[in-house]
Amino acid sequence: MERRKKYIWGCVLCALLTAVLIGMIYYYNDVRGTDQVSEGTLIWQALPVKERTDTDVFGK
Repeated sequence: MERRKKYIWGCVLCALLTAVLIGMIYYYNDVRGTDQVSEGTLIWQALPVKERTDTDVFGK
């Protein structure tokens, strides 16, 4: 029983380390060093918005 627990913990540890390694490889190869976002809703700079009225918002 004790031997089985050590084996399972070893497998979990290997899976965790593998996932961390794959994540680091992905980050350094794909995400890091890119200055331009091609998808998503990330806002780099807030633009000034004119004062709006209810008719501008609701189109009445």
